[in-house]
Amino acid sequence: MRIEKLDTSSGDYARVEQLMREAFPPEERRNEEQQRWTTEHDARFHCNALYTDNCFVGLLNYWHLARFVYVEHLAISPEWRGRGLGSQALEWLKRQTKMPLVLEVEPPVGITEQLRVRFYERNGFVLWTKALYLQPAYQEGYEPVPLKLMVYGALNEDVDLDEVRRLIHTSAYGLSVPLL
Repeated sequence: MRIEKLDTSSGDYARVEQLMREAFPPEERRNEEQQRWTTEHDARFHCNALYTDNCFVGLLNYWHLARFVYVEHLAISPEWRGRGLGSQALEWLKRQTKMPLVLEVEPPVGITEQLRVRFYERNGFVLWTKALYLQPAYQEGYEPVPLKLMVYGALNEDVDLDEVRRLIHTSAYGLSVPLL
């Protein structure tokens, strides 16, 4: 697998935008104008295309924050799913950053959500279950989304939750104070 950081002038940036629209509902992604601005102007944000045999297969967007990396979006194109590419992307990120990783998931209520949590658990992530976590809506007109956090590495829910929430909400979502 090859992972390439993109800017908005990169040839496959439009493919990343298309996969974002297909894989994530509006409340879980920025609009295209906001996404382009973030890609071009925030050095903490990394927009990456995933390739296998020179074919675009997915995306990995993340934020390099003070004590951890926030994995904002990971998506594999439907025709490439089930081949271990998501796991390969996460392993690359672990090696690349050498920092704890944090991501948001839907609570494991239904089958799809349970499978997603198990996927991340197989990749070394732990589900934080004690506290309510609200994902701020990316776009106006949408409500916050109740989610859970999953963590890979040396972070502890009892000790680090407030700082993790604050850094994600103020950096990735641009809030002045985090949602509680």
